[in-house]
Amino acid sequence: LLAVGAMCALSGGLHEDGLADSADGLWGGTNPEQRLAIMHDSRVGVFGLIAVVTVICLKATAISYLLKNDGGIDAALVIITAAAISRGFLPMAMNVFPLASEKGRAAEAGVPENKGIIVGAIISIIIGLLLVGFSTSINGLIGGIIVAGGLGYIALKRLGGYNGDILG
Repeated sequence: LLAVGAMCALSGGLHEDGLADSADGLWGGTNPEQRLAIMHDSRVGVFGLIAVVTVICLKATAISYLLKNDGGIDAALVIITAAAISRGFLPMAMNVFPLASEKGRAAEAGVPENKGIIVGAIISIIIGLLLVGFSTSINGLIGGIIVAGGLGYIALKRLGGYNGDILG
């Protein structure tokens, strides 16, 4: 839990805020406009609270497992690799799925060019290969693509695309 708390503190809770807003927006409201309005509301609802608590518990459990079975250095390398791969493939998601709204940080960021997508993916894969090896990197990448693709599909159906909260 201390490691998860440290990660939250280092990011300013940015990802947890996006997760809470995404959960509230995706599962609340009756149409895309209402859902996006819910996501822009600074208050956290029940879906957001449940999502953040669940994810923090899952992260703490995974880190505990890694510490017990692999030790502190390997656990740190897995955390760094997961962060690198998730961020390295973010431009691809921004290219595959449409924007849900023309307002907000995601709209300001624009759609990345193909060169940036390829460079981001290659750098993150190299980091993974160097830090945790082939099998762990590829398995994590496949799992991440499945989860991100599923979330992107849900966002497409419920919001019409992605926004900054979904990306976070």
